[in-house]
Amino acid sequence: MLHPKRGVLSEDIMRRSEPFLKTTKHSPDLREWVPSDFCNFLKEVEHLSKQCDGDDPVVLFRGHADSDWLLDCTLVRSLLKKDNVPTDEYPRSLRFHTQVVDALLTKFGRFWQPSQESVTKGCSHGIDPWYELMKRFQQYGEEDSFTPKGTFLIDWTLDRDIALYFATYVGKGISRRPRWAAGAVWVCDPLATGKVLQTRTLADLLGMMRADEFRLKAERTLPLIVHPPKQTRMLRASHQRPVYLSQMDFRYDLADAWCSVERTSDSAVFRKIILKESLLQESIAHLEKNGITEGHVYPE
Repeated sequence: MLHPKRGVLSEDIMRRSEPFLKTTKHSPDLREWVPSDFCNFLKEVEHLSKQCDGDDPVVLFRGHADSDWLLDCTLVRSLLKKDNVPTDEYPRSLRFHTQVVDALLTKFGRFWQPSQESVTKGCSHGIDPWYELMKRFQQYGEEDSFTPKGTFLIDWTLDRDIALYFATYVGKGISRRPRWAAGAVWVCDPLATGKVLQTRTLADLLGMMRADEFRLKAERTLPLIVHPPKQTRMLRASHQRPVYLSQMDFRYDLADAWCSVERTSDSAVFRKIILKESLLQESIAHLEKNGITEGHVYPE
């Protein structure tokens, strides 16, 4: 579900943002598409991938097993659940934003810190130890013993079929099952939002969050791409091909933050492609045919 408060697109973006196929239904603002069958679903995702900006475009995908889920980080979802914040209270309050920032800074600084080995490796090899710590929790959430769970990063992937896997299945191991509702694959052109690829370390970002302008006023909060050029190799990450985006204004999910960009630019930042319940078996067959099994997604 896309919140109705999101602003409309400019006429120019709307002309360039229509579905490729006439049989694909869409929301009035063209941000949510519903392809008629699985073959058309793949065609629409491919169509969107070719619309991204630049000579060397970057296309990111994210799969949701429930199409109603928002683009919130795990830390936000944990706090919403912990405090029983009603989902219809949206946008969330500035007080909630401050609460998330304080929880994040308490967790990553007082409770969790990079190991000395990671810090030493960072100094000698140019690897960000705070990024490595958060990447570990993104991939192995069960190792995060702090409540609330999660980080302020949101997993995206460069691989369409990895996103499709997460739009098809819930859980892993003995708890894995096909989804019970319509899923969704989000397609994002992150470069359409400007120069958001971070060159600063996560330690620098956490330091910025301590400033009152960010913590109390939610200023300078456009979502950022956090993808250092040097990283330690992790087999699970190499299979899932993740790129992490940081949620910065915790009153809004990423889609709402990007809507504000679309209202003032000529670029379409994201689209949400619904994977109808009736397409589940075809999605499962497609993933198996292409080797996107649980063993591939979670190799260790």
